[in-house]
Amino acid sequence: MTTIDTPRQKLSRETPQRITTHPISSLRYDLIMALLATVFTFGVFTDGFAHNHGAIDETFFTPWHIGMYGSYFSIALLLAMTIYRNVAHGYAFSVALPRGYTLSLIGVLLFTLAGTLDIVWHNFFGFEEDLEALLSPTHLVLASGGTLFISGPFRAMWSRPRESLARGWRGHLPIVLSLFTLYALTSFMTQFANPFFGPDFLTGRPEFAAEYYAQRYFHDATGVSYILIPTALMMGYILLAIRRWHTLPFGSLTLILTGSAFLSFTLRINNVVLRHWPILLAAFIGGLIADVLLRWLKPSESLTRFRIFAAVLPHLFFSAYFIALLLTDGLWWRVHLWAGLPFLAGAVGLGISLLLAPPSIPENDT
Repeated sequence: MTTIDTPRQKLSRETPQRITTHPISSLRYDLIMALLATVFTFGVFTDGFAHNHGAIDETFFTPWHIGMYGSYFSIALLLAMTIYRNVAHGYAFSVALPRGYTLSLIGVLLFTLAGTLDIVWHNFFGFEEDLEALLSPTHLVLASGGTLFISGPFRAMWSRPRESLARGWRGHLPIVLSLFTLYALTSFMTQFANPFFGPDFLTGRPEFAAEYYAQRYFHDATGVSYILIPTALMMGYILLAIRRWHTLPFGSLTLILTGSAFLSFTLRINNVVLRHWPILLAAFIGGLIADVLLRWLKPSESLTRFRIFAAVLPHLFFSAYFIALLLTDGLWWRVHLWAGLPFLAGAVGLGISLLLAPPSIPENDT
């Protein structure tokens, strides 16, 4: 398997120095890594589904782990083979991996270490329950390692000149898959504030007695976080990609947003959650709106368009989400809250755009 685009540079007996610059990965290599990262992400959600539905205990050896750990070992093996191959072709060990994948190797090692530490943690403190499983230190280290090794294709594609990429899906598929896996994995780790994981939290008409005002306020505040935290994650990834590559193939944002919503929805799917399936249709419509806005507004061409895109997309996306809930069980919020929250989501998107593309500073400002 070819791992670099540049001609192989072999050492002769007269030139004992090793090559000290990273090779450039081929598009095929990046695509294979992105596909393995996608399998890993599906494996993480499969494991989460099994835990949420009582189909798995705390044992390591279970069919529910095949996708997650199988892809992890495959990525580790491919990185090791790449190092061996490139060192044999004259590259120094420290630069033997293609550009962008050194952090993936660190991620593999970190994931391995965290797995060992997790066993020790459980022996001392017992097993996590519910929200503890997402915020346990060893699980967060596992997530950090996983994020590092699945984001290798994203870093590799980032380092390439934009003009060198083929138009359309052919040249951008590793980018799109990387964005999908990164957004989905962060959505998994923040499922405590994920509107597609717990839509039933916002539906129905609960009645709170006057003395339970604090409980009602807690429900309101938690529901608001269900929108604002995903908005920050969603727009962070999308706007970062637009700043770097200016555009993505039509359908990319639909895949990213709908795919992540679907995986989150299945995590705790049951008869209660299943009746809210229209929110998946809302995610699909929101993704199409995102693709149309990207094609029509061309946000990379001016800061004004960039800001408009950043504010309008989350507003329309979560408006579609609320409409879908209204058509099923209804929202227990009154119109003041559910109609106003998409505006706040738009403000979050606008704020993210200011971070990624800040206004210019006057040249004479010291």
